[in-house]
Amino acid sequence: MNKGLSSTFYGLFEKVEIIEIPILQRDYAQGRSEAIDVRTLFLDSLYDALLVTGEHLVQPLDLDFVYGNFEGEEGKVFSVLDGQQRLTTLFLLHWFLALKNDQLDAFRDRFVITQEDSFRSRFTYKTRHSTTEFFNALTSTKFDYKQGSISNLILDSQWFYSSWKLDPTVQSCLCMLDAIEIKFGKNNINLYERLTNTVNPYITFQFLNLHSFGLSDELYIKMNARGKPLTAFENFKVWLLRKAEIVLPHGNFEHKIDCQWTDFFWRESVEDNVDFDSLYLNFFNLLAFYHSCETTEGSYILLTAEEKGWLRDIRESRSYIPHSKLEKIQAFEGKDLNRIVKVLDFMSANENNSISSLFRSAIKTSSNLTQMKFYALMLFIENAPDTDFWDDNTDVQLFRWVRVTNNLINNHRIDDMSSFIAAIKALNHLSKFSQSIYEQMNSDSFETVGFTKEQWSEEVVKANLILTDTNWESPLRQYESHTYLKGKVGFILNMAFIDNSYKLDIFQELAKKISTLLSPEVLESTDFLLQRALLSIDNYLIEDGYCRLSFGVPNRSSYRERSENWLSIVTKPVFTELVMKISSSDYGTLTAELKSITDSSNADGWRELIIKYPDTIGYCSKKLIHRQGQLVYLLSKTNRRGYHAELYSYVLSLRIHELESQRKLPTGIETLSYEYVYGDETPKARLKLDGVVLGVCFKFNKYVVTHKVPHTLYHGYLVDEEIETPDKIVNLLLSLGIEKGSIS
Repeated sequence: MNKGLSSTFYGLFEKVEIIEIPILQRDYAQGRSEAIDVRTLFLDSLYDALLVTGEHLVQPLDLDFVYGNFEGEEGKVFSVLDGQQRLTTLFLLHWFLALKNDQLDAFRDRFVITQEDSFRSRFTYKTRHSTTEFFNALTSTKFDYKQGSISNLILDSQWFYSSWKLDPTVQSCLCMLDAIEIKFGKNNINLYERLTNTVNPYITFQFLNLHSFGLSDELYIKMNARGKPLTAFENFKVWLLRKAEIVLPHGNFEHKIDCQWTDFFWRESVEDNVDFDSLYLNFFNLLAFYHSCETTEGSYILLTAEEKGWLRDIRESRSYIPHSKLEKIQAFEGKDLNRIVKVLDFMSANENNSISSLFRSAIKTSSNLTQMKFYALMLFIENAPDTDFWDDNTDVQLFRWVRVTNNLINNHRIDDMSSFIAAIKALNHLSKFSQSIYEQMNSDSFETVGFTKEQWSEEVVKANLILTDTNWESPLRQYESHTYLKGKVGFILNMAFIDNSYKLDIFQELAKKISTLLSPEVLESTDFLLQRALLSIDNYLIEDGYCRLSFGVPNRSSYRERSENWLSIVTKPVFTELVMKISSSDYGTLTAELKSITDSSNADGWRELIIKYPDTIGYCSKKLIHRQGQLVYLLSKTNRRGYHAELYSYVLSLRIHELESQRKLPTGIETLSYEYVYGDETPKARLKLDGVVLGVCFKFNKYVVTHKVPHTLYHGYLVDEEIETPDKIVNLLLSLGIEKGSIS
């Protein structure tokens, strides 16, 4: 069949084995209680058509096209894409008229498949298992017809399962059958014979197999709107098409939005198991948000509360945006419509790659970085030739544009609406150079704003290196993709700048080692070899407020986290010195070398204790310490208002516990748990000496022994009181290598 074929419902089963409503269709809608107008008009039309006789039967009632595809191994299953509502009502009408006119046997001969003791309706739904069961039972079970509410007769039948009442399609079928009974029940003419007449038919439709036209199954989305109010996307589409008719009168915008782009969004929705309409609408909402950012005048902080609220609302919108608001901001005028065409044409032609993944992420999430990267991609597509005219050079320029803009985006703080809008405008400014970004960056007259000067300068250097020697591009791309660096390799280039030029071989050698040093395996190691190796060379800790220092945390989800931690450390001379000491990028060899550096450390004081005892870093959940001279507090939170320990007494507690585990503690001494404190109290190691609980703290560069005594005013409250250090404790401390002058 290569064109529409006029057929009756009854006659269609001579050509197909089964008519099936596919799983992705909506529920049956004409029988819904709220669809009374639709239902009444349709049944009136069917009733009037069946009552026409003799010379008045000039032509049958035509119910327009029914679309679908043949499926199954032998292609005998007709999967309905458009016509679900009409066909379901016709099927129910056939069943009722057969029942009323005592023609159920003839009905079953045509509409039921009998296999041994099982019966299966040739008209079926795949949307729900309960719907399939209902149609099978309805068509195969004996039923005594009595005038009245036919739905009640069915509900009272033994074969009807109460769980079917929860099925929306079954509910609609019962409602429709009651309406059919009211309309057709009192007529004594055998309307079943007229309904099944294929020689001189009373009711027909145009049967169309879509595959004969090379059309895709996904067209059901645009065809299957009958019986259900328009979705938010369908409402938006109607409005958008009116705009397109005015702005793009000679284009094929409507065809693309209904066919080519619909196919694309349908595949994307199936891939990610998300609602098709929502996905499609999210794309247009995102474009409206980009438009709002582009057209925002002045600083974000100077906007009115209403203007800020609009930007926030449209950013977060996942549903319908009133057309009046889109009109107010002049969204989806000429530029936006051309942008839609170019972007969706490109996306439709470039599925199943990283670009498609970026597209899906951008329209499903509100990630600043993801949406900024998609915006940059969109700008390139907008400025590039139409997709059909892309050549190898266009692909090269896209690669370069994405590389540069990703690096700029990844290394810039975009964490609020103000910085987001600034970055949008910066990329918009850059986009006019998108088709030759390296060459333009190398120009003395080229300027940009909106991104960090440091990263921009780095990108200029790298672009110049690549234009001078294309061998630079691949290694730069490789190490820019490192999970922590994310495009920031300028500090490695600085290390490789020797004799007034950048050395590619040295850059690659250094980058390999640094890639391992900054790998999750090293940064997140509980041995803290990298941190301890750096401390073995010098104090590398990052200042993080008054008297507060950071070892550096491995978090890398945002530029702020990276810039405030290891990206600050890698620019220090101590990091360069460590890299030069390392000979290999192999993880096993590198970690062995880090351990060798810590084992041979000559550091003293607080650095020595941390290097020798990695548990001191492990205790600091935020990797922060509070340091005043040699007095170092290990913080469990971000300051001393949370529980904390003191470094020297904490290490002493670790060493005493180690002696106890080795059974080397002097007689009469037992270890107790460390006393963590918060606020201004004094943390201390705790032990028992001949049954008496004592504390050992570190104050004024000396180990001081305390015990608990009642407060002078509040006797129920115990406070620390310093005592003379008992001889057994003195000897214990001396045995641990602590100098006598450091013991109070």
